[in-house]
Amino acid sequence: MQSEMATAFMQGAGFNPQSLKYLLFVVVFAMVFSIGAWLGTLVLKAYGDGELNAPEAMRACIGIAITVLLVVGVIGSIIL
Repeated sequence: MQSEMATAFMQGAGFNPQSLKYLLFVVVFAMVFSIGAWLGTLVLKAYGDGELNAPEAMRACIGIAITVLLVVGVIGSIIL
């Protein structure tokens, strides 16, 4: 944003637009990690129930971790 636009936004909304970007990033970050944790618990539950063996569970957990990190990185680069 140009300085005039940021000043007008600050006067109209009452807060800094940069703060809004960081808030949006934190909310998206929390949602993505919550979904990743939920998927991880599903994998571990399947492993505990005997539906997955150890290498399959490990591969699934690593896949979830890589996907979460990629999503956070891409969305973070777009937002910030």
